[in-house]
Amino acid sequence: MAIKVLSVEVKQIGATKAEDEAARTRLKELCEMVQQATNYVWMEWFAWHHGNGSAALIQEFQRDWIAYRESGGDKPSLDLKPISNELSNKLYHGVTERWPELHTRVVVLMLNRLTSLIGGKKASKGSFSGWHAILLFREAVPSSIRPLPIPFDTPKTAVSNNGNAKLLLPESDDGSHRLVLSLAREAVKGKSVKQSVKFDCMIWDRGRQMVGRRQTLKKIARGEYQMKGSQLCFSRGKVFANITYEIPDESVKAGDCTAILMPGCRHPLLFRVEGSNRNRWICGDGRVVNEVRRQLLSQRLGRQSAYRQCPTSNNRGHGRVRGIEKVTKLSRRWRDFVTTYSRNLAAAVVSECQRNGVGTLVFRMPEPDSSKRSSRFLSGAGVDIRRDSTSWDWYGLEKRISDKCTEAGIRIVKGVAPKGAAAKLKATKPKKPAHRKVLAK
Repeated sequence: MAIKVLSVEVKQIGATKAEDEAARTRLKELCEMVQQATNYVWMEWFAWHHGNGSAALIQEFQRDWIAYRESGGDKPSLDLKPISNELSNKLYHGVTERWPELHTRVVVLMLNRLTSLIGGKKASKGSFSGWHAILLFREAVPSSIRPLPIPFDTPKTAVSNNGNAKLLLPESDDGSHRLVLSLAREAVKGKSVKQSVKFDCMIWDRGRQMVGRRQTLKKIARGEYQMKGSQLCFSRGKVFANITYEIPDESVKAGDCTAILMPGCRHPLLFRVEGSNRNRWICGDGRVVNEVRRQLLSQRLGRQSAYRQCPTSNNRGHGRVRGIEKVTKLSRRWRDFVTTYSRNLAAAVVSECQRNGVGTLVFRMPEPDSSKRSSRFLSGAGVDIRRDSTSWDWYGLEKRISDKCTEAGIRIVKGVAPKGAAAKLKATKPKKPAHRKVLAK
């Protein structure tokens, strides 16, 4: 069972531009309310423990614990919780009374997160809990100086009333997913109970780069993936929905075989099923890596030389950013190529595992060499000059392979391959096709 986070941009809120502007202004106000409520919870929590003499109980417990570790005896226990039921009810009623415009589900999710944060906080120094250090005046009470995200989630079952969000499928193939959120409350004349305010958010899920996210959104909307505690936040002037979802184990099926995967010296990746004497190439011979790196390096050095030797260049004398703009574009092109190729490798690895019924994949990362550049193919293909600034994102490749395998139900083991298998995998070379042997003769 895997839990992941999908970040998507909210393109529009409401049906018109005026509704969108009003909704964004309202969301900023709600984010500030969540910030103020969070600071209030921390201060009320500290005041409650200070008034009930919790510091003395903690000091006595720590003395008994130190004596127990030094001399033994009965293990001491602390009959004190970071947040008791009494304090939890007090915090809930305090937040709802001071910020009545916040939706009750938002308040509950915020308090659940803070309860987990306070109880699981580690001290900056020492082995005791962080909330012990705060109550003993060894650390300061945390505070937020910026607006905080608004939490939301969906009901766990169809008959459950909990949850303040609902993800809807597109009405047509060209449409976008919609996220309907209940984040605020407003008073209605003639009713004692406040009415929920709904925000109809249209998600930006179009374009080639959003194909994978669109498929994930469909599975969440259909109920194949369960939405967990998520949040709505502002970043760079835009609204983003960070959707947390859970992939159940029942939705994936894997085989019983074991395979070994490792970077090759003459090819990008080598794959072998346990018990087989044949290596398979993943994504072919990797000729495209050689050509792309050689092309970008040649253009990079050429543009650098032209900037130095041409005194009449329009980019000369107008600042560093403008001067190296053409060079940085090539660096971005290489990073984009590495990202795309790593995704293709991860997808090809999963397809090969499913084709051969592999349930466990042993992935061996390249060991660091004593030389400046690794001897692996992806690190050195296409490098025929000394001034080279390109490299391969091995961590990104490992992360993408791990995510794809987890999603497909394949157990991945990182590190060194089983004894003897790695050496045999490295020494064995794939057989050449028959037509190449004929040409060689």
